[in-house]
Amino acid sequence: MLKEEWQPLLTAKSYEEAAMLVKSQLNACQYRRSDLKNRTKYSFKCNEYRKYPLCSYEIQIIAADDDPTFVTVMSRNIHQHQQYERNSTTRLPSPIRKTVSKYVHCGLSQSQIKLSLIQDHPHSPIHETKLINLINYERRKNRREIFSVFDLKSWCDQHKDNTQLHSTFVPFYIVEHIDNIFILFTTKQLFRQIKLTSFFQIDAT
Repeated sequence: MLKEEWQPLLTAKSYEEAAMLVKSQLNACQYRRSDLKNRTKYSFKCNEYRKYPLCSYEIQIIAADDDPTFVTVMSRNIHQHQQYERNSTTRLPSPIRKTVSKYVHCGLSQSQIKLSLIQDHPHSPIHETKLINLINYERRKNRREIFSVFDLKSWCDQHKDNTQLHSTFVPFYIVEHIDNIFILFTTKQLFRQIKLTSFFQIDAT
């Protein structure tokens, strides 16, 4: 793809002002800084370059060393966000994800959601495993009180140690599946009291 010549775009009184305009209005992000002989060059590219890798839009901000209050902004090429140029993704298409989110919020079952998607998006292939994972994700997102075995294990990992005397921590645990769970909850203070008593009581649930 041939690249166009650099075209003057605007001027600013500082790099910060120019960068703010480029990021907020021109949909670009910085990826390089070059310290040249008499000036500093900041290079920007499309802010959605990961989604659209063929987009060749570029911005340069030039700040002269002898006059930092005169900053030049130049650009070349244009944003290219055609659908066929979009990078491949493993997720279901955005319209389908939005529809699934809506149906989960309405309380539809998995089979009802699948049948509705076939009617709403008859020309879009729907991967069964991806659909199931998306439905489970949306249900968990809308019902945060659901706590999975993985969540429980992660919580135990985060509470293996604690420097506070009266805060609960987990010195030992086994979390493999719903029928094989053992977690020892205790505190530093209780451990300190063990050597001072001849009785030891454990509550199990």
